[in-house]
Amino acid sequence: MRSRENITKFCMNKKKALRNLDTLLGKMQALDASVKIKTGSDFVDANLNELLANPNYANVKFNRNWNIPSNLAIEAVDITSLFVNLITNAFEATVQSSNQYVQISIKAYHNFLYILIENSYKGDLKFENERLGTTKPNKADHGYGSLIIAEIVDKYGGRLEFKPEDEKFSVEITFGRNIYAK
Repeated sequence: MRSRENITKFCMNKKKALRNLDTLLGKMQALDASVKIKTGSDFVDANLNELLANPNYANVKFNRNWNIPSNLAIEAVDITSLFVNLITNAFEATVQSSNQYVQISIKAYHNFLYILIENSYKGDLKFENERLGTTKPNKADHGYGSLIIAEIVDKYGGRLEFKPEDEKFSVEITFGRNIYAK
């Protein structure tokens, strides 16, 4: 059971990353003319701008304070997977609530990197085996985003915390100084 889950998760993550890389050049050309969001990572910018163009998210209040440092020792596929999963999950959850908002803060402080994502949500969260599970009906094809996030954070020696409270959900990630390239 565990190996099937690992294979499915790996395939979904790599498939998404390859799809992102395949379309990145075309997106980058279009982005130059209509850049809305700049994070400091071209890969994240392309995916985030595409996400924000989705009409389902037109009513979401989106606040951000960020600049992804350019000297991170995180592989491009990992930084892209991390932020695409974090931000997609936040937007998908917030559209279910009446007060739709997503707030993102990324701060570098004394060689530490702190990421905070807050969003509104409605309904019950599902935790399975101490991990955040999916609320989507097709569980075999969903629920891997939080696992991918956890594995990337763990790979780079970070700390991850999911904080549900009332109708606000927060994800806090802290990376230590080993996250920066030498």
